[in-house]
Amino acid sequence: MTRTEKFFGTLFCVTIVILTLFSNKYQKEKQSMIDKYRYITVAKVDEIKPEKSFTAARFYFYYNGIKYESSEHIDDLGSRYMNRYFKVELSTENPEYSNIFLDQEVTDSIEIIKAGFSKEEIELK
Repeated sequence: MTRTEKFFGTLFCVTIVILTLFSNKYQKEKQSMIDKYRYITVAKVDEIKPEKSFTAARFYFYYNGIKYESSEHIDDLGSRYMNRYFKVELSTENPEYSNIFLDQEVTDSIEIIKAGFSKEEIELK
């Protein structure tokens, strides 16, 4: 192995470590903000997007009349979540920080409307 290969190999490893540390720090900050300023509402899953190594469930919710969009990695293809409503926790200080609970489906249309969704957004099953 040449010096150049060793240098770039080391640089690659250091970059991965730094990115992992920043990602962990972000996740801890996000969860800390949610824990401190926790608010529970309803979110709708509107897209399931399979990627190479994971599947992302995209969802949106309303807080103070503003629509927020987010996504979360899930373990399976997740088509059973499409166009359904679930509990979501968020930080009132930064509503961009949120976690959806895909094991807590909301089916009560009154609760969904109170969470900010219009009647047109609710798909009757």
